[in-house]
Amino acid sequence: MRTEQKGFLLALSGALVFTPDVLLIRLAAADPFTLASVRSVAAGIVLLVGLGLAHRQKTLGEFVKLGRWGLIAGVLQATSGLMFCFALSHTTAANALLMFATTPLLAAALGWAVLREKVPLATWLAIVGAFIGIAIVAGGSLQGGGILGDMMALGNALSTAIFFLIVRHRSHLDFMPANILGFVFGALLASPFGHFTELQPLQWAWLVAGGAIVLPGAVSLYTVAVRYLPAAEVALIGLLEVVLGPLLLWFVLREMVPASTILGGMVVLAALVFHMGMNLLRPPA
Repeated sequence: MRTEQKGFLLALSGALVFTPDVLLIRLAAADPFTLASVRSVAAGIVLLVGLGLAHRQKTLGEFVKLGRWGLIAGVLQATSGLMFCFALSHTTAANALLMFATTPLLAAALGWAVLREKVPLATWLAIVGAFIGIAIVAGGSLQGGGILGDMMALGNALSTAIFFLIVRHRSHLDFMPANILGFVFGALLASPFGHFTELQPLQWAWLVAGGAIVLPGAVSLYTVAVRYLPAAEVALIGLLEVVLGPLLLWFVLREMVPASTILGGMVVLAALVFHMGMNLLRPPA
């Protein structure tokens, strides 16, 4: 299997694993900071146990090996998660969704500017097509949100793009410890604003399910995928979750899916199928 194909399958798996996340968040019905705190703690514990089982006595060395890049990546991930929580509280979901869709564009631009990583024309076309699709999805409810919330959503996209870029730049290193640090930092920053005593047992169950299963699984797959595939392409494939998430909400909770979501989702899927087809036709490097 070619390196690019392996990266594509890993990123696609990450997007599919992430798909139930929006459903679990909706079922948990917790405030953003409680949500971030509980999920970060659960995800951090799961990843730390996994890292410990894989490296045993050398676990601490895996953190040390990353050096300053691990710290920077950890801070970026924590910042990204907190900005996402803040954005959801201070702007509309549609605005946040539209800003998040800029992640592939930012990753492509930064990859070219910093790593001089050439982005194929087909990838640029797929990124633009996917962005148009997300714009159609968001357009059904797009409205004036708080400028600060919009900027936080854009900051989330930028932090994610830079995180992917660092992992790509240091692809010979295992960045799983950086993910753990990111969850620890995120939990420490969000916990003071959480309302844990107000949670019911079922809410705890949904939060832990998302934090212990979905979050570490998807983040791990994305982190490994970036070692084999350009950051822009991983971010592009990640937009699939934006399309599948609302469909899962409709299937489980019978929430109405607006026509704009269906139309925009079809455009995003078409862009991803086009990108996948061009990847298969691309000659090996």
